[in-house]
Amino acid sequence: MEKSTIITLSLLAILTTIILLISTFKSDKRFDIKRKVKLLPYWSKYIGVLLAISSLILRWNDSTTDSSSLGYFWQFGFIIGGLVISLSKEKHEDEMTMSLRLNSVFIAFFAGIIAHIFFVLLNLLSGGNIDENNSLYSTGYILFLYILNFQIAKRRLLK
Repeated sequence: MEKSTIITLSLLAILTTIILLISTFKSDKRFDIKRKVKLLPYWSKYIGVLLAISSLILRWNDSTTDSSSLGYFWQFGFIIGGLVISLSKEKHEDEMTMSLRLNSVFIAFFAGIIAHIFFVLLNLLSGGNIDENNSLYSTGYILFLYILNFQIAKRRLLK
């Protein structure tokens, strides 16, 4: 066997062992969501918005269409900004907000995957290359859809 195959199989065996050991540990604390989910403070949401908007401005002002790793730097900024926004607390964080977060993550995950598949197929049908839509795009879709869905659900709840 090759060295990479042996390493992969040993990592899978270690991961399976860890999962089996964790699943045999019975505790009522594992169902307490508030103890498991640690969110960033509310003010960090502003840092995430600033980072996401500045990376989008960087992309629109960038005159190069470079396909090197520096050409994707704006996507990393947008994704990190979206993560900071997504992981920030609300002013009034309660069980309903946690439920809205969970529903938004569920919807955004599947809608983001469907959107990514749609854009890849649209790109292929127009004569493009499948490599043009990388995982950064799908991550960006999912984060954007999560933030959008969470904010819409929050507004509906307040009405």
